[in-house]
Amino acid sequence: MEKSSKFILIAIIGTISFGSFFLYYFGLIPGLESPFSPNNSDIGDPLSSVENITLIIDYDNGTIKTKEDFTLDGGKTSVFDALDKWCEIKYMTYSGERYFITEIDGVSGSWIYKVNGELPPIAANYCYLEDEDEIEWIHVG
Repeated sequence: MEKSSKFILIAIIGTISFGSFFLYYFGLIPGLESPFSPNNSDIGDPLSSVENITLIIDYDNGTIKTKEDFTLDGGKTSVFDALDKWCEIKYMTYSGERYFITEIDGVSGSWIYKVNGELPPIAANYCYLEDEDEIEWIHVG
């Protein structure tokens, strides 16, 4: 096999692998549920109100924004709702109703979030908070 044929074969395999991962990750393969699916067993019901919430945003540029001891109510008690309350955000929807944050306060790129130091396996708009939870959004590129 020629050297250029090997590179083409590797490129094709890589493209198929990446494409399959992308489709799985965003729940676009019929019959296969993504870990970010809203049907995930980790999803509970939103509380009508949560208190003593802390929100930390690490912009990865030396700036960290913190909002402490606030309340969310009216059934809008998800991680997304907390972020939306205190920040200017942009997001896109994927697989129907799940939100993917693309920009916080003018800083665009990839963002991840933690609740009480752990990475939840669900989209932010389906991760419901409890009293005294701490949310941390981290810009990762």
